[in-house]
Amino acid sequence: MAKYSTPPSSRTVSPDGMAQADPKYRIARLIGRARSVLWDAADNALAPFDLTTSQWMVIVNLYGREGVTSSDICKAISYDPGAMTRLIDRLVKKDLVRRVRESSDRRLITLKLTEAALTLYPQLMAAIIKDIDDVFSDFSDAEEQQLASFLDRIVD
Repeated sequence: MAKYSTPPSSRTVSPDGMAQADPKYRIARLIGRARSVLWDAADNALAPFDLTTSQWMVIVNLYGREGVTSSDICKAISYDPGAMTRLIDRLVKKDLVRRVRESSDRRLITLKLTEAALTLYPQLMAAIIKDIDDVFSDFSDAEEQQLASFLDRIVD
């Protein structure tokens, strides 16, 4: 049974259905909003490259790795397999990713970055880092470390 700082019967529910009296619900909501802010910052940084944050996540997960499948990336970024196929199709069309049928098991298709993607990668990272740094510009190093520690605990 879950422990609540306020008994369930005395919590108020907002129009969006979130219980307001328990700070855990506010934290969960704020984490979702923070993710949106970070995602928007990344989308803005990637717009000049005609890439989305989702496409960038695939590129990041392929960079420096061998034998990665679309299923591996879906698990790593919690992405829908059907949507991943369409996303990879777009990256193939942009000549940033290629599908490789493995010789040891012809049923297995892995993904590799193209030379164009490898050349573009440092520019993408510089753009993302700049925009993410802007989002955290009001945080001290200690606050960033503390927030990272808290989020690590949630993820673990």
